[in-house]
Amino acid sequence: MPEPTDTTETTDAQTREANKKAVERTFEMMATHDFDALDDVMDEGLTFSDPLMELEGLDDYKDLMRGRFSALPDTDATLHTMVAEDDVVVVHLSYRATHEGEYQGIEPTGNEVEGTAVMIDRFKDGNIVERIEEYDTLSWFQQLGVDPSTI
Repeated sequence: MPEPTDTTETTDAQTREANKKAVERTFEMMATHDFDALDDVMDEGLTFSDPLMELEGLDDYKDLMRGRFSALPDTDATLHTMVAEDDVVVVHLSYRATHEGEYQGIEPTGNEVEGTAVMIDRFKDGNIVERIEEYDTLSWFQQLGVDPSTI
């Protein structure tokens, strides 16, 4: 394997920074509920998973986000740490929101939910092709006052 050159290192660093910026943009788009703008940074074949579901396709992901933000319209996320390596960006974040609408069969409770999460995005050709979210679902359900075994 050839030794990396300054140009290779610069290009790799530029790619990692561009990927981090793309992830930051997704958070900005979510905050403004501009879900259609996700087309600019996510692949149409995007795969998504979290502790509650898996889905495939950017349109399905945008529908999921519309549902989340409809149910939790005041969602506020704070990015604490972001690390980029190769084609992956990992984010540690905290969130806070009020449950004001039906979500995944759970009627609005008016309860505030908060917690932390880790999100992993994988890139290909400058677009996010995979997003994985990990968070404490038990705590989330408890804050809503819902028994998770009933879901």
